[in-house]
Amino acid sequence: MSVAEPTGHPWPRLTRRPRPRGCAANRCPRRPWAIRSRWWTRWGDGSPGGNAHPDHPDFLAFVPAPGTVTGVLGATLATGFAVPTGWRFTGEVSGAVESATVRWLAELLGLPPGTSGLFVSGGSTANLTALTAARDALVGTEARGATAYFSDQTHFSVPRALHLLGIGEDRVRILPSDAHRRIRLAELRRRVAEDRRRGLRPFLVVANAGTTATGDVDPLPELAAFCRAEGLWLHVDGAFGAPPR
Repeated sequence: MSVAEPTGHPWPRLTRRPRPRGCAANRCPRRPWAIRSRWWTRWGDGSPGGNAHPDHPDFLAFVPAPGTVTGVLGATLATGFAVPTGWRFTGEVSGAVESATVRWLAELLGLPPGTSGLFVSGGSTANLTALTAARDALVGTEARGATAYFSDQTHFSVPRALHLLGIGEDRVRILPSDAHRRIRLAELRRRVAEDRRRGLRPFLVVANAGTTATGDVDPLPELAAFCRAEGLWLHVDGAFGAPPR
């Protein structure tokens, strides 16, 4: 893991030395009233070495990308105006911009007319929102016996979202992937049939379109056909695959 060191130019220089574990926690005061100005100075001098730096132009380790001048300007304007956009009464123009942009994206992705959606803060919230729609549509809010299926390459936000939605670990099926890191359709068929015999309610299959770890894509057409025949909800986590589409 690379860490950053201050160098005097706009971005820190990246080095190859290992990041020390637990150093940030050990340097924090044990009690909030123990904070002194000297501690803040010491913390500020060392904090660049304790965090990742997605703002660095060479940062390619994870999903977050370096920021842009346009993004900084947009965030500044949005923060300054502070328009509540949670409902159309206070954010009618913002809501119209969102609806128009979602429509454009649907057209670019080749989705059918009438496709709708919304912007959220990131992929984890997007998965939670989509899986909520799946649960409510097929099994209801109590979700008794509801069972979900996905491969071991799926992002951790999916089981976390299912936990929040009341789908316990005993009803989450994490299936081993094949040599190409894709979900095994035969194993999926077997597990769904087995759970139906046990009286459970299979309702959801989560597919990957470009996993965050390796960029692999599950067999989407085959999964779509299977889910249609079985009456299951197919959620495709766009991850790295949706933008290139």
